[in-house]
Amino acid sequence: MTEPGRPPPPPRPGRPEIRIVPLREPVADERPRVVDTAVIVWLVALAALAIAAIWQAFNHVAVRAAISDSLAADHPATKRSDIDDTVTIIMVGNGAAALVILAVAVVGIIRVRDRISSGRTMLTVVGALAVAVGIQFWLVAEPARDAVGPVISILPLVTAGAALIGTALLYAPGVGTWLKAAPPRR
Repeated sequence: MTEPGRPPPPPRPGRPEIRIVPLREPVADERPRVVDTAVIVWLVALAALAIAAIWQAFNHVAVRAAISDSLAADHPATKRSDIDDTVTIIMVGNGAAALVILAVAVVGIIRVRDRISSGRTMLTVVGALAVAVGIQFWLVAEPARDAVGPVISILPLVTAGAALIGTALLYAPGVGTWLKAAPPRR
């Protein structure tokens, strides 16, 4: 009711149309194919590393003798016991590095497939280690090539190359977007 002599109040304006538009396209929950490709390349790297380590372990006597002879020829003034100790450290260090790379890479692969971004970081760190260890393994085992065959020369380089490629694939633009859009974990 209005007072006499007062005009009626103006009608209320209609409600404005409200539309919520996302700022960016939603990210699909399905895993990008490049992630599966990176995992396969990483598995090739790990298989090459395992085969090289097992090959060296089964032929450790010939490998040890070849590396010891090579070091003795390069450093004739060094005592044989020191050379043998050095070769022991090299072989144990290579074995330990191979185990660490295998363990951390498997966990990293599982985490990436589960859409946890720290898996990509783990694979990046272990990828750098795998490249360094692969090249070192290739350089150290080169004198043993005649004793155990050319496999010992090829597999460490396959490990290094595949780890590098597998890690690089994880930095494709779609992978980062997919990992960042993962639902929060408790």
